[in-house]
Amino acid sequence: MKIKKIESEWPNEENFDKLDEGQAFFLFEQAEKQLKETSDIGNIVVTRATTLITLVSGLLIALIGYSFSRWQTIFHLDTLTETCLFVSAYLCIIIVLLALNIIGKNYFIIGSEPKSLFVDAFFNSPLSDSKRLIHFYVSEIVNYQRRIEKNKKKNKIRWKLFNISLFMVLAIPLIISITYAIVNHYG
Repeated sequence: MKIKKIESEWPNEENFDKLDEGQAFFLFEQAEKQLKETSDIGNIVVTRATTLITLVSGLLIALIGYSFSRWQTIFHLDTLTETCLFVSAYLCIIIVLLALNIIGKNYFIIGSEPKSLFVDAFFNSPLSDSKRLIHFYVSEIVNYQRRIEKNKKKNKIRWKLFNISLFMVLAIPLIISITYAIVNHYG
C-alpha cells in the first residue's frame, strides 16, 4: 500500500485564532532555536573548511617549493618535478572548492529589523493588544520558517562542497601515486 503524501499550505491560518500568547511564544522560541541552529551549522562548515584550507595550502607551498628547488638543481623537468606540479594543480582545485565555503554567505539570523515590525498593518487593525502580540509572534514564526529553509539549503550546498573537498584531500596519496606512475611510464 502506497502512502500518499499530503501537501498542505503552511501555515494554516485557521489555527492563528486558536493560539494564545503562551502557545505563540512557545512556537516562536522553537523557531528561534532552529534558526540559530542553522546559522551555527554554517559556522561549523566555515571552521572546518578553514582548517582544511590551511592544511592543503601548507602542502601546496611545500610542493611548489620542492619543485622550484628541484628545478634549480637539475635544470629540467623530471618525473618528480612533473608529479609535484600536477599535484599542485590538483591542490589548487581543492583550495578553490574550500574557498567557496569560506567566502561570505548571507545567512538569515535571529530577529527582525524594527522597521519590518513597526508597520501600520499591525497597529491599524481592530485587534486587541493580546491578539496583536500573537500576530507579531505568528509573523515572526512564518519569517523564521522561511529563513530556516533558506539556511538549510545553503548548509546542504556547503556540506556537499566540504565533503567533496575532504574526499579529494584523502585521495591525495592515490593521486600522487597514479600521477607518478603515469609520468614515469610515459615521460
